[in-house]
Amino acid sequence: MATKIDTTLLTFTSEQVRAIGDMTFDAFVKAPEVQATCVIHDNVVFNREVAFFGVGGIVGSAAQGCNPTYDSYVVGTRKITWEPAEWQVPLALCYKDLDNTLGVYSRKTGIAIADMVDTDYMNVIVMALTESLKEFFIRVIWFGDKLIENITDAGVLVNTCDVKYFNLIDGLFKQMDTQVTANAEQGVNVAENEGVSKVAQAMVVANVQGYLSKLIFNAPLELRGMANNFILCTQTIYDAYYQSLLSDKITPMYQNILDGVEALTYLGVPIIPMPLWDRLIKTYFDQGATYLNPNRALYTNKEVLGVAVDSLSSLGEIDVNYDKKSKLVLIDAGGMLDAKLQNPSLFTYEV
Repeated sequence: MATKIDTTLLTFTSEQVRAIGDMTFDAFVKAPEVQATCVIHDNVVFNREVAFFGVGGIVGSAAQGCNPTYDSYVVGTRKITWEPAEWQVPLALCYKDLDNTLGVYSRKTGIAIADMVDTDYMNVIVMALTESLKEFFIRVIWFGDKLIENITDAGVLVNTCDVKYFNLIDGLFKQMDTQVTANAEQGVNVAENEGVSKVAQAMVVANVQGYLSKLIFNAPLELRGMANNFILCTQTIYDAYYQSLLSDKITPMYQNILDGVEALTYLGVPIIPMPLWDRLIKTYFDQGATYLNPNRALYTNKEVLGVAVDSLSSLGEIDVNYDKKSKLVLIDAGGMLDAKLQNPSLFTYEV
């Protein structure tokens, strides 16, 4: 597959083009940084068990005097097993793909014409690829499913998308679905998601505060007692909550949770919108008449959401090299990745 910038909608002359580096592309709508909502585990390169210690058993009873009967005492434990999967982004660029496009004005000349490294054109490719890698990271840790299938194969992924872009690991949504199936108390039903049309799935403003209330008050007491809890949600829920405050004649108050990221609060809990969830759902989980659960919210704590990587630097590392033999510019990125609920009992999930 060719690697290039789509210039089919552009008209140009050599005099009008100064540098492709001056071009702009649609900005990626950034969700809050993963580091703000997940615990990142570095240097995980193979299957590895991690133990967590809980509370001890019950103790304390009336004194028995001399030679007492000794009680049993057990400290509870649980474990997760990291299963990092290897990912890669192999791309190639041929200078001939730029013929009759804007890109010809960024090419070198003479014998070096095929070497596009360190050109304005390649700089734009790398900038765009950096944003695509951010989307990949969020897409996989949340929506990953090793068993995902296209709609034509009785699955939920749109037919136009290859399953390879989602089946690297089982992401957090799938893990939460499994947990809620086993423990229904951790789930909050959103009636709008069961609508028979996309219009019917629109979040009803009058309902949203009731859903948020259930998220918090249905949560395990251990979670509610933790510091720095938050609610992650689709933009649909966030917007409906904002509108509900206006309807109640309440001035929305924001809390700064991350550089450049402000969040509304509900009962003192920050509500963090994840607009990328909305875009991924509408792009890849369009079921025709409806979307697959377009209104989602999660009440939990950063310590519950774990992500493992082989190297933090690998997440944004892009290698660009020119191969003289093939006359191709080779672009590569890769690493190891996994995501886990570090304590599956400490969340409530609205879907």
